[in-house]
Amino acid sequence: MESRTNQSVTPDVQALMLENLKLAKRVEVLENTLSAGKEVLTLEEAARFMGVTKSSLYKMTHEQTIPYYKPNGKMVYFEKAELLTWIRRNAIASKAQVSEEANRILKNLSVK
Repeated sequence: MESRTNQSVTPDVQALMLENLKLAKRVEVLENTLSAGKEVLTLEEAARFMGVTKSSLYKMTHEQTIPYYKPNGKMVYFEKAELLTWIRRNAIASKAQVSEEANRILKNLSVK
C-alpha cells in the first residue's frame, strides 16, 4: 500500500480540507453561542462551558463535588447559574482586595 505525504495531496483536496476546517470552527462557534443562552446544560455543554473534560466532569458528579441533576437516572444535566456559583466559590482575593480589607479592619479597630 502506497503511503501519501502532504506533498502528494492535490491543491483541490487541500482547499477542501481547509474549507472543512473553517466550517468545523464555525459550527463550534455556533454551538457555543447557542449554549450561551441556555439555562440547563448537558454534560458535554457543561464541560465546554467550564473548560474541563467530560471525564473530569463525570468524576466530579461521581464524587458529588458539583451540583447536577439526573432526572430519569440516565442523562446528567447542570444548571448554568449553579455552575457559575460553584466556580466562583473560594475566590482568591487580589492584593488590592486584601489590602482594602486590612485597611478596613484597622480602621474599625482604631475607632473602638
